[in-house]
Amino acid sequence: MLKVTMASVGKDVRDFYSEGVAEYARRLSRHCRLSLVCVEEHRLPASPTAADERLAMEAEARSIAKAIGYGAAWAGPGQGGAGRVGERGPARSERPVIAFDRCGRGVTSVGLSEILGRAMAGGASGLAMVIGGHLGLAPGLLDAADDVLSLSAMTFPHRMARLIVAEQLYRAFKILSGERYHR
Repeated sequence: MLKVTMASVGKDVRDFYSEGVAEYARRLSRHCRLSLVCVEEHRLPASPTAADERLAMEAEARSIAKAIGYGAAWAGPGQGGAGRVGERGPARSERPVIAFDRCGRGVTSVGLSEILGRAMAGGASGLAMVIGGHLGLAPGLLDAADDVLSLSAMTFPHRMARLIVAEQLYRAFKILSGERYHR
């Protein structure tokens, strides 16, 4: 069974969004093992500079990389590496990473099911789906992702984005299995 890790920035607040995510996680248990991981949002000063925001996104990217099992592959600026998530070679095809970003490419529900189907047909043992916080995702993480998708041209709170991604993942599995959920 495919293991899917959904990693997002921000607190796991118990609200109607989290109840919806929990419902889709329960429904998805027939199709995959869904793991939900929230990484801490990096604190910014009262009047952050562009450099403060960049450093915050890089710190969040390191936390995300660790949460999805690629922590050792991260080499941030000043740590002797290229400063990019995902320089991990052959493991990449075994556990593809899909990042969600406002500048990503638009895809339909059927398109997402095709991405999922290709990953499974290619022998992927898992899949990571990454959602940023209010600053978005660090450019290095976006560059390292296997695919960068947009949920919409509109902006959503990251907690709502988790719910939308969970529902679309469930819909994608229903499409792949030929079940009636998708219309």
